[in-house]
Amino acid sequence: MTEELPYGNNARSLFKYEPFSYIYYSPVPIVDITTSPNLVPYVTRVDPSAIVISAPNGYQGIAPTTESVVVDQGGDFGVTSNTFLFNPGRFFDSNALSFGNRTFTFFNREAFTPILFDSCINLASVQTIPTLPPGLQFVRDSSSGFLLSGTPLVQIPTSNYRVV
Repeated sequence: MTEELPYGNNARSLFKYEPFSYIYYSPVPIVDITTSPNLVPYVTRVDPSAIVISAPNGYQGIAPTTESVVVDQGGDFGVTSNTFLFNPGRFFDSNALSFGNRTFTFFNREAFTPILFDSCINLASVQTIPTLPPGLQFVRDSSSGFLLSGTPLVQIPTSNYRVV
């Protein structure tokens, strides 16, 4: 779903790899758009008075970073700035360090100690890309945490998963 950015200067805090979609409607035709180099792939102009900033697979650049889209509306409307802070990720380990790229090894039909994925904000759900193999699941631990638990039921080759 695309969220509308209100007229004026806006700031959004987002997380790497999480999908986002925003649309900005200008009250007058847009004269020019200036974009941070890392944000260029995510900005499209849909008509003379609107731009869309979106990424179905989330921001893929280095995070944390602050990126901006400056819209020149000319005349009395002047310039507005839409700033996006891309954080490295929502999850951190029990030592409050970012999970980043972590490696876990599971063995077919062997239970393991559940792994807590704790977040800096409340989460309604988590998902993996691609989906988890049969037997593994996320179970809510708290308003901001989920446990990866279960027993792998099939043998699969080594795989990378993104948790969002």
